[in-house]
Amino acid sequence: MSISRFKTERVPQRLGVALLFGAAFGGFLLAIPAYPQTITTFDVPGATRTIPVGINPSGTIAGYYTDVSSVNHSFVRDSGGAIITFDLPGAFSTAASSINPSGAIAGYCQCADGAHGFVRDSGGAITTFDVPGGIYGTFPLSIDPSGATAGSYLNASGVHGFVRDSMGAITTFDVPGALHGTFPYTINQSGTIAGDYVDANNVSHGFVRDSRGAITTFDVPGATIDIPVGINPSGTIAGVYRETGGDIRGYVRDSGGAITTFNVRELSAEPIPAASTHPETSQGLTGTRVSCNMVSCGTQGARSPRSTIGRCIRSGCATISEMISSSVRSFLLSSSSR
Repeated sequence: MSISRFKTERVPQRLGVALLFGAAFGGFLLAIPAYPQTITTFDVPGATRTIPVGINPSGTIAGYYTDVSSVNHSFVRDSGGAIITFDLPGAFSTAASSINPSGAIAGYCQCADGAHGFVRDSGGAITTFDVPGGIYGTFPLSIDPSGATAGSYLNASGVHGFVRDSMGAITTFDVPGALHGTFPYTINQSGTIAGDYVDANNVSHGFVRDSRGAITTFDVPGATIDIPVGINPSGTIAGVYRETGGDIRGYVRDSGGAITTFNVRELSAEPIPAASTHPETSQGLTGTRVSCNMVSCGTQGARSPRSTIGRCIRSGCATISEMISSSVRSFLLSSSSR
């Protein structure tokens, strides 16, 4: 696989699991609200697909869309429904990945000279950045209320984590034992980061990194893959995991390390087809209820390789860690053989 294809396809696939779940984790897990709800659908004009990736407390949504030429562009939609699209100058693909309460958006773009991270403020001003040494791409996946971002960068040795503060200072890190990659997904207002890493046996594990840099790893009991996708201000994590039998379910890990697993079919009166549960999160939404999109992966044998973010969002994340680590290894092996 070429590095260009890796940057435009494989890294965004991991982004697909790190989206909308909401911060009121405990209340949601106890019961699905019974009050009437209104669902509003929308498309970006001219889009063949529209992918929202986050919503903030004011109802502003960020995401990206694909046009008829299969090119990705970013958008922001305010609570009244007005949509603004944007691209980075010189980019042939732009993907927003997260939005914070003030309306600042983090994301990444693909340009002729590689993949770069960006932050777009609420007024539309865009700042691009690269992690030093990230020669094959910088991919911010989350932005906190202060404007700090967290994500991954790629170099010749693999995939590593980074955090960039609101002033632009960048700190890189790896989870000990992360032979096949460190993947931060979400950062809260305290600077605590949650994500997963892939070990020497190609097995995914969860981790939490506090603002001082201390890292705690964890596993959901009985999981073959566990991926944290959201963290709230108190340090409670929501995530997804795959059981040995192949089903994908949700879990919540409190700040003390206690883990509760759940299956939405047990909580909702509405039938969920097939076998899986997808918590999706909009980072940093304290006290704001966000709808939770539950979709089905089907059986393990029916899962097919996912080459686009849209398929990833719709068909699940059971093999995302395997795909990413395999892609990195494939790229590194092909590079070393040339």
